[in-house]
Amino acid sequence: MNSPQTTPIAPDARNDLLLANATAGALYEAINACDSPDQLDAVCKLLWERYGAGLLNDNEASYLQGCVDRRRPLSLRTKLGKFAP
Repeated sequence: MNSPQTTPIAPDARNDLLLANATAGALYEAINACDSPDQLDAVCKLLWERYGAGLLNDNEASYLQGCVDRRRPLSLRTKLGKFAP
C-alpha cells in the first residue's frame, strides 16, 4: 500500500503568501534574523499576539510557526538516537 505524498508549498506560493500581508512578511524576516532560542521565543510570542489581534490568518500563523520550529536547535536528548527517560 502506498502512503500518501504531501506536496511542499512552492517557493513562489510562499512568497505570495507572505507578500500579501506586511505583518507576515515582517515576522518571517524577524524569524530568519534570530540567532538564539530566546530570540525565537520572542518572535513566536509576537506571532501569536498578531494572530490574536487578527493581523494574521490561520495559514500565515501556521506557516510562520513552522518556520520558527525548523529554526530551533535540536535538544541534546534527541541527538544521536538518545531518548528522554
